[in-house]
Amino acid sequence: MLISIVIVNYNVPLFLEQCLHSVKYALEGTQGEVIVVDNASADNSMRYLPPRFPWVRFIRNKENEGFGKANNRALAEAKGKYILFLNPDTLVTKEAFDTCIGFLETHADAGAVGVRMLDGNGRFLRESKRSFPDPVTSFYKLTGLSALFPRSKRFARYHLGFLPENEPAEVDVLAGAFMMVKRTVLEKTGGFDPAFFMYGEDIDLSFRIQKAGYKNFYLPVRIIHFKGESTRKGSLNYVRMFYQAMRVFVEKHYSGQQVRLFRAAIKLAISGRAALSALRRFMLKAGLPILDILCMFASFGILLLVWQTYMKPGVAYQHQLVAAAALGSALVAMLIHYWGGLYYRSFRPVNILLCALIQLPLVLSVYALLPEEWRFSRGMLASAQLLFYMFTWMNRKALVGLDVLEAEKEKLPYEALVAGTKPELERVGALIAANGKNTQLLGSFSPETEADFQLYATIPYGEVICCFGEIPLESFLQKLENFPKGVRILYSASGSESIVGSESANEAGEAYSTELSTRLATPRERRNKRLTDVLISSYLLLSWPLLAFIIPRPLGLLRNIFRVLSGARTWIGYAGSGKELPCIPPGILTTTSRPSAHNKAMNSGILEALDKHYSLEYSFNRDIALTRKGFYHLGAKNQ
Repeated sequence: MLISIVIVNYNVPLFLEQCLHSVKYALEGTQGEVIVVDNASADNSMRYLPPRFPWVRFIRNKENEGFGKANNRALAEAKGKYILFLNPDTLVTKEAFDTCIGFLETHADAGAVGVRMLDGNGRFLRESKRSFPDPVTSFYKLTGLSALFPRSKRFARYHLGFLPENEPAEVDVLAGAFMMVKRTVLEKTGGFDPAFFMYGEDIDLSFRIQKAGYKNFYLPVRIIHFKGESTRKGSLNYVRMFYQAMRVFVEKHYSGQQVRLFRAAIKLAISGRAALSALRRFMLKAGLPILDILCMFASFGILLLVWQTYMKPGVAYQHQLVAAAALGSALVAMLIHYWGGLYYRSFRPVNILLCALIQLPLVLSVYALLPEEWRFSRGMLASAQLLFYMFTWMNRKALVGLDVLEAEKEKLPYEALVAGTKPELERVGALIAANGKNTQLLGSFSPETEADFQLYATIPYGEVICCFGEIPLESFLQKLENFPKGVRILYSASGSESIVGSESANEAGEAYSTELSTRLATPRERRNKRLTDVLISSYLLLSWPLLAFIIPRPLGLLRNIFRVLSGARTWIGYAGSGKELPCIPPGILTTTSRPSAHNKAMNSGILEALDKHYSLEYSFNRDIALTRKGFYHLGAKNQ
C-alpha cells in the first residue's frame, strides 16, 4: 500500500462528499486507501456518506474525541507507506498527490510535506506555510505587527510572508488540512498529541518531526481548502481553543520566562475577544430590542418638540398619550423586527425597508380604530415611524462598522455558467431546481478549450459551477485567477448530489443537495416557527382563565406556556429522534399531534417519515393545525 488518506469528519457531509470524489480521481493509478473517522456527528453524515462511498472505510466514534485522537485511531489501522492527514473541506488533485509522493521518495531528509492551499475563490491561504509560535513570533501576531508588515522577515515570521508562495521551501510548520508524512517518521515521532483537542496539533507534530532529525517542506502545488467549514472561525470558542492550544505547545516545548510571557499574552488576547463577544451577545439578545425602544421614544420626543414649536404651536399635546403611542409602536416594531430578521447578527439593509413598509400602515390602522380622545396627531405618528427607521438604519450600520453585526450580502438572482460537459449542465440544473435557488443557468463551457473559455469570459455572469471529474480539477485551478473579479465559484464532482463553495476564507461556506435541503433549516422558517410559538403561547396565556375549565391538567398548560415562551420547549417537536433533521427544542406535542409518550406504540419508521415531511414542508400553518388537533393534550408533561 503506497498511501493511506486519513480524514476526520464532524458535521460536514456535503463538503466531505466532494472531498472524497476528488480523492477518488486523485488516486487513479495509485495504490491507496481512505479511512474516514466520524467524530460523533450530530447530523446525517453516517447515513448519507457510506452508501455513496463503499470503497471508503468508515470508523464511527461514539463521542467527539477531538481532531488529534480521531486521526490517531485511523493511523493505527492505516497500512500505507505514506500517511496523508486531510481535512474534509478540501478538494485535492492527482498532481498534488503525485508531486508530494515523488518528493518524499527522492528526499531522504524530508519527513513531511504540505501544499499551496487556496480558498474556494482561488485566494492563497497563508497558513499553508508557517513558523513555530515562539513567544516573540506570537507577540508580533497578537499585536497585529505581522498584519502591518506582511512581507517582513522580522514581523511576518508566523506566516512566513517573506517566502514566495509559488516556490518550494523548507518551513517549520505544515497545515493539518493537508499533511503528508512518511510512515517511518511517524513510527519515531508518534501521531498527534491528544492533549490538543483542536488546533495546534499540526504545529506540535511538525515540531516533533524536526526534533527527530527530519525536515518539513512546502510545495507550491495547489489544492482547495474551504477554510472554516470543518470548524467555524471567529467565535470566542475558536479564539479560546486556538490560543489554549498555543499555550499547551509553548508549555510543552519551551520553559521559564518564555512560558510566563506567552501565557500573559494569551490571557490578554482571550480577554479582548471575550469582551467583544460579550458585547455581541448582549446586543443580539437584549441590546438591539432596547436600542429600538430608545430610538422609538427619541423619535416621538423629537417630533413632539417639532410639532409644538413649528407645526401646531398653539396645541397642547398630552404627553401621556404620546408616551403610550411610543411604547405601543416600539412593541409592534420589536415583533416585526424579530420576524424580519433584524435581531440576528447578519444584517441586510433591505430588511429595514420591509419592516418599515409593514410597521407604518399597521400602526396607522390601529391608531384609526382608537377612540377620538386617545388620538393626538396622525402626522406626528407617521413621521415618528419614519424617523425611527432612519435611526434604525443608522445604528445598524454603526454596529456593522464596529463588527458587532455583520453585513449580509444580498442573495440576488445569479446568472451562472457551468464549467463542464453538457450532461453536467443538466445535473446541476436539477440540483438548483430541487433547492429552490434563484439561479439562471446560461450554459456550459470547457475550461480546457481556450476559445470556449475566452468566449464566455465576455458574458456577464455572477456565478460559475466547476464540475470536475471528467475534466480534471487541475484544469479549473489553473483558470481560477482568470474568472472575473467578484464571481462566486462553486464546485460539484461529476455524478455527485451536492454543490459546495465559499466566497472567502473567513466566512461559512454554502452547501446544498437534493437530499438534505429542508425548509425548517432556513433562518426565515426557524424565525417563523419561534414567532408562531410565541403567538400561540400568548393566546393560550390570555385565554387560560377560560381554558382552565376545558383542558385537562390546566396547571400543566400554564407550565408549558412559560416553557415555550422561554425557548426551552416548542409546541410542535419531532415524534422520532430527529437526529438527522434541523435541531429544534423538544415539543409539548409532536408531529403526530400528540405528546411523545403517546407515540411509543407507533412504528419508528412512520414517526421518522412524519418528522422528515414536517421539516421538508414546514409552515406556521402546520404548527397551528397540529396544535389545534392536539388541543386537549396541551397540558401534558413533556417527556
